[in-house]
Parts: sequence; C-alpha cells; structure tokens
Amino acid sequence: MSTFDRVKSLIVDHFGTDVALINLGSNLHNDLALDSLDDVELAMAVEEEFGVSVPDGQLDSFVTVHDFVKFVDAKAADLS
Repeated sequence: MSTFDRVKSLIVDHFGTDVALINLGSNLHNDLALDSLDDVELAMAVEEEFGVSVPDGQLDSFVTVHDFVKFVDAKAADLS
C-alpha cells in the first residue's frame, strides 16, 4: 500500500471523509473541511501509523494531502 493510500485511509477512518474527495491535491481545510484540531489529530495518526514525529511548528505548513505524503516519504528516505 502506498503512502498516499495509507494517509487517505487515516483521513477516512478518523474524520469520516468521503474517499472520493481525497486526492493528492486536496486542501485539508477547503476541500476536506478539517480544522486546526483535526490537523493535530491527523498528525498524531500519521505519527502512529508511520513511526515518524511531526514537529508542532511544521504542522502549519501542511496544506494538502500531498504535503503529508511528501513529509512521510522524506522521513522514510532519511531512515534508509
């Protein structure tokens, strides 16, 4: 399963978002209707799912689903 598919599953599972609305370019707030508390919950879910740490100061830089995917993939590459 790709990083995108795993992040998409987290969004569906945690927020009940329609899977059809989620693509790499989906804006977390405008397209998926997440708020700042949801951002924190998603970051915590990503941390648990992928075993990475999302710095609090970096959370504001995540605007799209792709931003989370890029972050996780970059962390995975750092570990390799």
